[in-house]
Amino acid sequence: MIYTYGLLKPKIMVIVSLFLLCALMFVPEVVFVRFVIDTEKRDGRYTEGRTRVFTAALEELPNFIMLGVGRKDFYGDWGRRTSFVKYTGAVSGAHNCFIQVALFWGLPGLITLICIVFQAYKFFPKVSHFDPLYLSLLGIAISTFLEMFVIHTLESKGFSILLGLIIGGSVWVWKNNKKVAIIPIVEEHRELRASSL
Repeated sequence: MIYTYGLLKPKIMVIVSLFLLCALMFVPEVVFVRFVIDTEKRDGRYTEGRTRVFTAALEELPNFIMLGVGRKDFYGDWGRRTSFVKYTGAVSGAHNCFIQVALFWGLPGLITLICIVFQAYKFFPKVSHFDPLYLSLLGIAISTFLEMFVIHTLESKGFSILLGLIIGGSVWVWKNNKKVAIIPIVEEHRELRASSL
């Protein structure tokens, strides 16, 4: 938003930087614990969950990269024989959508996911950067894309909603790279409906 509205003036950047530094000083240290990756081992296994699953993904790479192991086998017998199993005996996901897709469906699935992300990027509306709707959609798209690196639930409805917003915005809101006024379309529909009654 700062870049879009041309607020990259030195004075404003200094004020924003000071505000962020002050905010970081008052944030409790427990917030930053999540950003630390612990490589400590206990009973021959990593104690931190993300380290354990990322290491397991690298160790098992030759077993799943070509065609994957399938969702049922990942959460079943195959997953229980790997380091993806938790201390409780349940199998943990990969904490990364791209790795999880490769685990389920191998390289073909991973290439398909990358193609879907690329198509969403190509279909993203090319309009003025000063449009609030465009900025909102851009913020949702960036946050959803970054979320793909920290969750493994690709079946989340958020991904479908984002694809729908991008396609719907391109087709109905910004048709031919121009913003379409929605109100006349709604009024025209009401008039047609009233005349048909």
